[in-house]
Amino acid sequence: MKNLHLRTFDLSLDKDFDEFLTYKKDFLNIMSLSYGENYWSDEIYENKIKKRCLIVSILFSGKELIPIGSIIIKRSGKLSGIAVIKKYRRRGFAKYMIEKMIHQFPNIFVEVAIENKFMRKLLSQKKFKPVEEIDEILNLLNNEKVQKLKKENNYVVYYHGERCNVDRLRKFVMYKFKKSNIKS
Repeated sequence: MKNLHLRTFDLSLDKDFDEFLTYKKDFLNIMSLSYGENYWSDEIYENKIKKRCLIVSILFSGKELIPIGSIIIKRSGKLSGIAVIKKYRRRGFAKYMIEKMIHQFPNIFVEVAIENKFMRKLLSQKKFKPVEEIDEILNLLNNEKVQKLKKENNYVVYYHGERCNVDRLRKFVMYKFKKSNIKS
C-alpha cells in the first residue's frame, strides 16, 4: 500500500511516551470516530495511557500524514483494539495494520465480540484460529475477569461484564496467531 506510515509507540518507554503525547488527540479522535456509540470514553483511554502499559500504533496516510487508524496491543500480546475511521474503511487498512503487528508480535491474540463478523472473518483470513481450550483462554487473559466460559458452535465463548464501566455483558471469542503461520 502506497503512502502509508504505521508509527508504533511503546508507552512504557519515555521517548515513545513523550512522542505519543503529540499524537494523543489524533489517537482519541480515531478511536471515537471508529467506535461511535461503542466508544468507551476519552477518560478511559486517558487512564490507560497514563498507566503506560500499552503499545499503540497509529496509521497515517498520504504525504500529509493524515491519521486514519490505530491498533492497541497490551504487553501480554493481546490485541486490545483496532480502529479505522469510517470513511477510510474497506480499503485494506485494518488488514495492513494486523499484518504489521503479526511480525512485531508473533504470539498475538485477540478477543472479538461474537457479533463482530467482519473482524472474525478478517482474522481467519490472516491465519488466526479460534482458541478451543478454556484453560488456554484463562492463561492468555491472565487476571482479566471473565464469566460463563463454555464451548458453543466450535468456539469457546465467554462474557466480560462491567469492563471499563460498560454495564452490559458482551460475548467474546478468542483468536490466536501462531508463529508457524508467518511467511518468510
